[in-house]
Amino acid sequence: MIIQTPPLLQKGLKWRSFWQVSCGSFYISTDNGLYFIDQNTVNGPAGTVGCFLVRAVTGLQDLASNVFPSQTTLPVKLSSFSVTKQGNNALLNWVTASEINVSRFEIERSYDGINFTSVGARQANGNSTSDISYNYTDPITISSGIIYYRLKTLDIDGKTNLSNVVALRINGGLISNFSVYPNPFTSDLKIELNTEKDAKATLRISNASGQIVVNRNTQLQKGNNVIVLSAELSSLNRGMYILDIITEQGKMTQKIIKR
Repeated sequence: MIIQTPPLLQKGLKWRSFWQVSCGSFYISTDNGLYFIDQNTVNGPAGTVGCFLVRAVTGLQDLASNVFPSQTTLPVKLSSFSVTKQGNNALLNWVTASEINVSRFEIERSYDGINFTSVGARQANGNSTSDISYNYTDPITISSGIIYYRLKTLDIDGKTNLSNVVALRINGGLISNFSVYPNPFTSDLKIELNTEKDAKATLRISNASGQIVVNRNTQLQKGNNVIVLSAELSSLNRGMYILDIITEQGKMTQKIIKR
């Protein structure tokens, strides 16, 4: 197998070390910087594989020194994402604090909080380090119930990322603007919602078999509420769960994933 090397490597720069990240792919540390040999670029007939200089990474030194950046730059950083009712439409607003090689945003909608379908898209700015605001208007076609929304971010290279889920309750229910984040989660889970009055609620989490693994009663105050689940989630195995918020006026459901 022949490695297609960039000109700088072809000039004979010294290879210091290498680090395998998956079968057939690995990083090479050189005097000039860090390169990545990608198994996905293998050209069988030509007998070659691509070797690429890693760019837009600061603080990364020789692999043998185990010095890596303290933070990883994400393609897009959302500073806010919300949905409100405006006449007969759901108005979605989101703000990005930064964008790196972002192609577009797809708006996905669900009526059960589990199964989502794409209903529209917005072209992204692409690259930015300042706040950029976006919006999307989605016609409301149900007379009562809850509509869930999330954003799918598509990068120029085809990679995707999902936002947290926001919810809009139709027909003046007790709870509105319901969102759960981060999702997927590792340890802590935050539940943010607005209520029209003080109310009692039960937070219930069930596993894929329908068994209740978390059952917590809470008091909601009129206005904005943020509920944090932490200790209750420590014993949960990785996988998908169903979160229910139950009040006297009904139940709101959201799929959550522990990783």
